[in-house]
Amino acid sequence: REGGDCLMKEKRLLEALSEVSDVFVEDMDIKINNVSERRHNKNSWIKWIGVAAVLALMISFGADFFTPKISSKNYFSASVTNGMISLEKEEPLLTKNPHLMGMPLMEYPVYKNLSYVEGAGGAPHYFTEEELLVMAEEIAEKLGTEIVEYSYALNQYSGFESEIETRSDAYEIVAQSELAEIRVLGNGKVSIYFNKTVSLTEGYHFSDDNTYVEAMQLIRYLAEEYDDLLGFENAADDCRIEYNLNGKKSLFYYAYNAAAEEPEAITEYCFNNVSFYGNEDGLSMIHYGDVRAASENMGDYEIVTEEEARQRLEEGNYVSIMLTEADALGGAFSDENIILVELTYLTGSTCQYYQPYYCFYVEIESYEAGYSNYGTFYVPALTDENLEKFPEVYPLGN
Repeated sequence: REGGDCLMKEKRLLEALSEVSDVFVEDMDIKINNVSERRHNKNSWIKWIGVAAVLALMISFGADFFTPKISSKNYFSASVTNGMISLEKEEPLLTKNPHLMGMPLMEYPVYKNLSYVEGAGGAPHYFTEEELLVMAEEIAEKLGTEIVEYSYALNQYSGFESEIETRSDAYEIVAQSELAEIRVLGNGKVSIYFNKTVSLTEGYHFSDDNTYVEAMQLIRYLAEEYDDLLGFENAADDCRIEYNLNGKKSLFYYAYNAAAEEPEAITEYCFNNVSFYGNEDGLSMIHYGDVRAASENMGDYEIVTEEEARQRLEEGNYVSIMLTEADALGGAFSDENIILVELTYLTGSTCQYYQPYYCFYVEIESYEAGYSNYGTFYVPALTDENLEKFPEVYPLGN
């Protein structure tokens, strides 16, 4: 990297990281994107997809969905909520995305979403009722329980009728057992709601006051406890912070199936993950599932470099929620306000294809003194030729 500003930015991050425990530093690699600023025509076509996505999301959640959040200082992975995150001044922006380890692969898989939903409000449905029942029974068996009754939820959303041919009208099975309620969505996502809170081994507990090490240990303990259910070959913790509309901090306990090599390292991180939820009494819910179960692998396709993606960003070819380049600190994208870049996948049910994107974390105007706000701008990573093969309409939808 070149330039005094770049060195100063790295120095500030290193100073901040000196406060982090050795366990955390060893567990995470951080990368800062710094490339030469280019000036280009800002006319856009892709960013208007984001506008359509905003309208769809506002229909589903209302305008308050976009209320900015305020954080307290921490060294957990910051979770992107509603297109932006807030951190205390000088606090490093952290992520566990394997791309930040410098993996150089330039070809990644694209998946056709077989449970695609046209617009917000609908629900993904691909698996037949019989297939959903088999999946629910297998989950119950792994939990050591049996299903005693079940029912199906059918798509009945007026105004969102789809012309897409589907294998089933059922978008979810709701199965009851003595231990838990098991819900399986039509795209393979699973939610398990325990009838009674599951007690944890002494020393493990859910609390928003947990340290990073305590949260990490809890996630690894739960991933091991439910290893047969999740089927992870190598579970890795991903502790995050999120905030409700009132700005209250909450810790979220995520894990994912870690892979050592590309492209699996990225795809497993983005697709094959789990969320654990609980309270002071123990574990109350597990949410997991890989949407690739209801997809078709279209093969591996070449992507552009970060530098080329940066050029697309400056030309206005990005997708974002409620944000444009004018919202960037200083009114334009620059080395000063682009804090971090990671390769990721968008996996919403309104994605026609699950394809790679570069996510640019850009500092935007602060809402509160003492805090820095960052917006997320998603730039399609496929080459121009490959992008024509996989068009999108609502990639940021539900």
